[in-house]
Amino acid sequence: LIAVVGAVLLATLDAIPFHPMLHVFRYRFYKVEGANGLVYTLISRRKLLSAADIKSVRQLSTQLLLEG
Repeated sequence: LIAVVGAVLLATLDAIPFHPMLHVFRYRFYKVEGANGLVYTLISRRKLLSAADIKSVRQLSTQLLLEG
């Protein structure tokens, strides 16, 4: 049973949201596409309604951005 649950978790790892504690602290996650066509995950404390709401970002990793 543990092996089956582990296999399902590993198969759906991309579908699992980021760490639950970030949700507790009201961080929001957005998928954004850069000018070069790459898709990034943007982490923000604010609710964003359009791309114009984003003023500046910091790159945390190759696919993870933090709005700041």
